Amino acid sequence: MNSGPSEQLPFLSGGGVMGQLMRDHDWHATVLGPPSQWPQSLRTAVRFILSSGHPMYIWWGPELLCFYNDAYSASIGPERHPSSLGRPGRQVWAEIWEYVGPQIDQVMSGGGPTWNENHLVPITRHGRREEVYWTDSYSPIDDVAAPNQIGGVLVACRETTAAVQAEKRKEAKLSKQREIFRQAPGFVIVMDGPEHRVEFVNDEHRRVFGSEGWIGKTIREALPDIEGQGYLELLDGVYQTRKTYRSSGATLNFRRPSDGQWETRLLDFVYAAILDAEGQATGIFCQGVDVTEQRRAQEVLRANEEQMRLAVEAAEVGLWDVDLIAQSLFWPARVKRMFGISPDQSVSMQDFYDGLHPLDRDATLAAFGAACDPRLRTLYDVEYRTIGKEDGVVRWLAAKGRGVFDEAGVCLRVIGTAIEISSRKAAEGALRESEERLRDSDHRKDEFLAMLAHELRNPLAPIATASALLGQAGDRPEIVSRASQIIDRQVRHMTELVDDLLDVSRVTQGLIQIERNEVEMKGVVHSALEQARPSIEGRGHTLNLRLPESDIWVSGDRTRLVQALVNLLNNAAKYTPSGGSVTVSLETDDQSVLLRVRDNGSGIEARLLPHIFELFVQAERAPDRSQGGLGIGLALVKALVELHGGQVHATSGGDSQGSEFVIGLPTIAAPNSMVPMEKAGRPSVVPKRILVTDDNVDAAQTLASLLELDSHIVHVCYQGSAALQLAATHPFDVCILDLGLPDMTGLELARNLRARPGMQQTVFIAATGYGQDRDKVATSAAGFDHHLVKPIELDTLRALLA
Repeated sequence: MNSGPSEQLPFLSGGGVMGQLMRDHDWHATVLGPPSQWPQSLRTAVRFILSSGHPMYIWWGPELLCFYNDAYSASIGPERHPSSLGRPGRQVWAEIWEYVGPQIDQVMSGGGPTWNENHLVPITRHGRREEVYWTDSYSPIDDVAAPNQIGGVLVACRETTAAVQAEKRKEAKLSKQREIFRQAPGFVIVMDGPEHRVEFVNDEHRRVFGSEGWIGKTIREALPDIEGQGYLELLDGVYQTRKTYRSSGATLNFRRPSDGQWETRLLDFVYAAILDAEGQATGIFCQGVDVTEQRRAQEVLRANEEQMRLAVEAAEVGLWDVDLIAQSLFWPARVKRMFGISPDQSVSMQDFYDGLHPLDRDATLAAFGAACDPRLRTLYDVEYRTIGKEDGVVRWLAAKGRGVFDEAGVCLRVIGTAIEISSRKAAEGALRESEERLRDSDHRKDEFLAMLAHELRNPLAPIATASALLGQAGDRPEIVSRASQIIDRQVRHMTELVDDLLDVSRVTQGLIQIERNEVEMKGVVHSALEQARPSIEGRGHTLNLRLPESDIWVSGDRTRLVQALVNLLNNAAKYTPSGGSVTVSLETDDQSVLLRVRDNGSGIEARLLPHIFELFVQAERAPDRSQGGLGIGLALVKALVELHGGQVHATSGGDSQGSEFVIGLPTIAAPNSMVPMEKAGRPSVVPKRILVTDDNVDAAQTLASLLELDSHIVHVCYQGSAALQLAATHPFDVCILDLGLPDMTGLELARNLRARPGMQQTVFIAATGYGQDRDKVATSAAGFDHHLVKPIELDTLRALLA
């Protein structure tokens, strides 16, 4: 490579990277030879491009050898830089020769220079084909020894790709905006300058005003009929003050260009000034809607409105009218009442939305939307529930209606009727519940009869076997004795089954009479254990007995109380695997006694637990039904306990988690005025009607159970709407409310309940996991008397209830 001499030539000095590359290049291998032999005009041109910061390129000689400077090298990518230096141009730029070749030929042939602005020349660079734009000039480089005395072409260029693309994006955006305005449903007109010369009108403007041919005219020239109607003065005012003007229902009179007939249109429109960068007005933008047909339709409807109202006033029908243009709502007093709103209160569409029951809201609004949709225009025919705004009462409504549309398909309003169908829905619900109960009862009856047949056949098999043994025993007394014992046991078992059946039958028919006496409960427990002990010990269970030292007295029938407890003990023994444990405990407070029977046996399924005391209900057993029994014992227990004015309930953790049955009975004073001592640390309580509302079922039920043990009458709800519905017919002494409910907050529920008649003296207790000062301020403002943080201290709650 010939580098040394080249570096010493002045015209190759400097030039940055390309200068160095030219100095290092092996020019001997080219037709030019060493730089020292280059024509003076080429030397001058090379010197010029190397010293320039502007992108430049040289095509030289018949082979159009390539020269370029640093500023140009950044534009051609690694595919051609630096490999194109000194190579023939057709080889280097074959892919764009159709663009550059004709210009080079023109210059080299003496045809003069060329000039291109934002000229598209696609090239491959950085591995991909790109659309590249150039602003460039092709100029001749003189050489007296060359044909036409032109030795080469000097190209001064600048890549303008970014600017061209930015302009294209700007133009596309403007084109899109113009298209949006053109297709806009309302009319649009743009006017320029103080004379309001029309620059643009869209399709809707041409339809309304017949404005073809307006472009380039002043508004006075385009629509001479506008004179004297105040619109020109408004345009002048908006242009001068730059303040937007809005009008609704303005009247414009003009002659249509098509036939010269006068026409009156009602318009909603806006005049807005178009401002330049300095904030000066350059024109006016007007957008509006032709509301002529809508307003005429409204007038027709108003003319008939009174007649329609009178027609429905005598019927049990409420008329409603939704004006979609004005977003207003008409409800007479009857419809307001259906939404729990006083007759004198004003209403809006928000009252309609807020009054819809959450479970019916989506379907109702979807039906309303379909009635308004010009593509569907369906009949609005729905049944839905409302929650009264003022009274919180849940009502059922049946509503029908249709949309009213103009010629353009715009829905102007929806009108219809509504009637309250709460009574019908209640009757339908009662009928469904009755049918469901009947089906369930029938199903359980069938299961019971099958079970009864099985249980009665079970003793017959050993009795038949024992009978056969007796017939063949001869003089073998041990066989006779064993057979007799078998028959005796099975007959007693059948007798128990029949007795249970007779007892249940008498209880369900109200034929059992209890003989009330003063009964001491520890004696009842001992008597029941006497009867049930063989069952408990026969299965190898451990019996735990926990009784208080003092006697506990109730008023009742001792035999029936023993019978109820024996049933519970036999159940515990039967459903507990061998070697389990059965615990019997007796507890008391001031007014009641609690008798608990707990086992660690098979437990009770959650689905069965609420029905465990119902007649003909029994948990599923093993295929061999080895546990026996008819499954009516618990129904009998419940009936006997309730005859004594008490309650019984069951709890279980589920499969293999054991179960607990609790009998609660009211206590009486001990005979001979022997009054039990009050349990220390627990304040005396007066039974109260209590509402517990909590969406956590376990929390609500356990709290209710604790309160019931204190002899309170407790109702449980898991949603605010259910609590409101219950409170409408059941006033309460105390309301214990969770604050986080699924359908409303506890704060909203408290306000609604506090406003109910008969609830002004009710004690409201907030039960919540939030205990900061701001939380207590919020509950106090909502009407709560007390704020308890979960987990609630039972002694604190008892003190509030005392």
